[in-house]
Amino acid sequence: MDVTLFGVRVSTGQETSIKATKEGDLYIAQNLPPYALAAAAGRGWWAQAIAAAAGTVTIPTTTALGTLWNGETGSGKSYIIDRIFANTGAYDAGTNFFFLWLCIHQLNMTAPTADITIHGLRGGDTTYGGSARFDVGATVVNDGWFSVGNSMRNAAGNADGMSNIDYKMDGRIVLPPTSGLSIHVGCNDSNITAQVGVSWYEVQLDLA
Repeated sequence: MDVTLFGVRVSTGQETSIKATKEGDLYIAQNLPPYALAAAAGRGWWAQAIAAAAGTVTIPTTTALGTLWNGETGSGKSYIIDRIFANTGAYDAGTNFFFLWLCIHQLNMTAPTADITIHGLRGGDTTYGGSARFDVGATVVNDGWFSVGNSMRNAAGNADGMSNIDYKMDGRIVLPPTSGLSIHVGCNDSNITAQVGVSWYEVQLDLA
């Protein structure tokens, strides 16, 4: 049997009733896409390398194609990772495979340089005033790399083409202040190059 709760004030300013299942789950209708309110509030940002760099045919160690660093201090904002992506190119004539490597860095990691301009996910946000840095080719601590997503491939003989990798994190990775995330591209041929990027939302979270 459903349980009816009374006296809840919703955003319309009117008093109404809400319902829950017998397990206690509320019935809620979502009228906006995920992240729409966060983007509208100006919390969403993205950065991508401008120049392509070689992928790796082995597990990465201490060099990253791109590193996002949370430069907030103390109990500052955390970065909720939205997407990881990369444009790949410079293939050999044969069939080529590629995928993403990620490394989550510990708190108080060495601050990387700010190589790349950060852009907003909300139209009109052309100036970034936060504390993030995105570094290309940074030397990082090997805190453990892991692969995400399935391998992508280009058509055989597509030596001059370009492909895209897009992996939706949907908040599966959260970077507290002073931590970071490094990205690399794994591939079956060292001639493959890539421009890696990341998008994220900056939110005040209770990390206790």
